[in-house]
Amino acid sequence: MLPRLLQRTASGTVPTKGYHFQEDVLCKRLSSGEVKIVPKPEQRVNLIRRVHLDVGHYGVKKTYSLLEPIYWWVGMYGDVQKEVSTCVVCDRVKATFEVKDPELKPLPIMGMFYRWGIDLFKMPFPSTAGNQYVIVMIEHFSKWIEIAAISAKTAENVKAAFIKILARYGAPAEVLTHQGTEFEGLFAELLLAVYIDHRITSRDHAQSNGLAERIVQMFEKALRKYCVLYDHDHWDEFLHWIAMGYRFSRHHSLGGYSPYYLLYGRHPIPTRDTLRYAYTRSGNFKPKLKRFEVGDLVYLRRESTNSMEPDTGRIILRVKQLLGTGRLLLEGRDQKTIREHVENCAPCHHPNIDLYQDPALADNQEKDQACEVCGLVDVTRRTGPMPLCDNCDSGWHMKCLTS
Repeated sequence: MLPRLLQRTASGTVPTKGYHFQEDVLCKRLSSGEVKIVPKPEQRVNLIRRVHLDVGHYGVKKTYSLLEPIYWWVGMYGDVQKEVSTCVVCDRVKATFEVKDPELKPLPIMGMFYRWGIDLFKMPFPSTAGNQYVIVMIEHFSKWIEIAAISAKTAENVKAAFIKILARYGAPAEVLTHQGTEFEGLFAELLLAVYIDHRITSRDHAQSNGLAERIVQMFEKALRKYCVLYDHDHWDEFLHWIAMGYRFSRHHSLGGYSPYYLLYGRHPIPTRDTLRYAYTRSGNFKPKLKRFEVGDLVYLRRESTNSMEPDTGRIILRVKQLLGTGRLLLEGRDQKTIREHVENCAPCHHPNIDLYQDPALADNQEKDQACEVCGLVDVTRRTGPMPLCDNCDSGWHMKCLTS
């Protein structure tokens, strides 16, 4: 193109308006007065590729914006679009695995004790007994669950836990697990020895064992709540209470019956805590809140030190005013106010909240506030003052922090 342009320019068959040479480089003066370089046609592809590769594989518009201040030629944007679309690296990085199988293929339920699903999850810290993993086993027909705390995710520990299932309920026809070394070796040999079909889910397709996955999520949430109230180091002592609640409760998927009823043909006899649960709203019920209203009670988000602590702090605030741009004016019991975004607020559904306000609370700490280290309430010369954490409202003696 450029040689033909020069020939036609020299012969006077084409106007040279806007084109001129600067040190043997063809340039173009635009109507705005800008002067830009017109590269040779054989140089344009390499020019686009070099800019695209060197500055981070940006898209068409950004790559064009890097070239446009310096270069100009007819069809420049189309050439940039063509070259960027053929970049192999960009195509690989932008590839997503979002295609889902539209047809669900649930495993058929053949009868009681026909199939057990097994899954494991890891706790953030070991217990005093040395356990750090929880193995969850669920019977697919009755939804009956068995749980066990184990020290390591090994085939030997999984085998030992499953042997108890065989001793109590007999050998099932199938056992469903995901792909993992803990379900190979000794465990696989045990299944082979007792003629149990070992069904394994597809790679990175955990929903194939969705029933066990949901039980794992339920146990993780329940353990987080127990660890808030009790000692973190003894979490494995709470597992059987969580399992009891699941076995005794009614399930919609079981026609309103509990796993206990399907297994034993009678309703369970719960502990003597029935009356308290009958008059107290269940903490598991959290109605979806479309928006906050004036007078609503909220928690504030905080940064948890570990995954077993809740994301909400202990202080409960009241919505005093709805501000613009998604912000709330919150008021505490001390009548002090703060501004916070709605995304950092969670609704509080506790039925027994003391809404009494007293400005003196801003200057005086609560009488029952104890130090997190020594557990003492009194503030003396030996302990030093007790500052309160702005995030979680916990108290800490200065001497305890520095000793």
